Amino acid sequence: MHTELLLGSALSAQVLAEARAMLANSRHRARLCIIDVTGSPEAERYSRSLVSKARGIGLETEYVKRNVQGRDEALGIIERAASDSSNTAVIVQTPLPHGITSMEAGSLIPVEKDADFMNPASLGTLFYNGRGPGPATASAVCRFLDAHLKGPADICIVNRSTVVGKPLALMLTARDHTVTVCHSRTRELRRFTASADVVVVAVGRPGFLTRDDVREGSTVIDVGTSVVGGKLVGDADYSSLNGHVAAITPVPGGVGQVTTAMLIWNAVYLSTGQL
Repeated sequence: MHTELLLGSALSAQVLAEARAMLANSRHRARLCIIDVTGSPEAERYSRSLVSKARGIGLETEYVKRNVQGRDEALGIIERAASDSSNTAVIVQTPLPHGITSMEAGSLIPVEKDADFMNPASLGTLFYNGRGPGPATASAVCRFLDAHLKGPADICIVNRSTVVGKPLALMLTARDHTVTVCHSRTRELRRFTASADVVVVAVGRPGFLTRDDVREGSTVIDVGTSVVGGKLVGDADYSSLNGHVAAITPVPGGVGQVTTAMLIWNAVYLSTGQL
């Protein structure tokens, strides 16, 4: 069987083109503020890449990087950026400093400025409009499946986080798919993955998903990322799945590229006041 590689390059370009057009047609001012209090070189590299792509479509973007000394200082930086009327969208990079939860930091960002759905109230909007904007990674997965699937499918998500699994389940259900959410404590996980048309895997374990775990002709969306031997790899064992599944997203070059584009799309969308 030929296995199709679902590349993120074309899809991310399409998403950015949509964002550019939305920005050009909007009468509202748009300004994105990216906050980095992580102290992480990886977060800084990603943030600068995000800034470059955002500015590339004409979105005014500020990158606020601070080496903070404690939680109060970090939360103060986030709160000031979130309350600044000139910012129409805010993104807070993770991992956050010790002692600060994503919920605590996210709660400081108004829903109407929350580009990555970090505020619990933002996630609540998905219960009412699962086909609207959502967390960037979950939205990226939906973009792949919207383009790839011809109709409703049985989808197994191996992740239950508030970043991927939970919001993705709501978004896919709104698209008429039948969704099963599994996790690290699911008994006989293979029983669920092997019967699904699509498996979305995000567990952070290199080579976790093999051909024995999925049925022939299914589709695998690999959201996981790990660094092995200095190289970025996913959760799917591509060597065993190639020739067995109908389609798979690569790592790198798959979901990650579209996730970045969806962050920018969300930021522009929020500036239009449509949420």
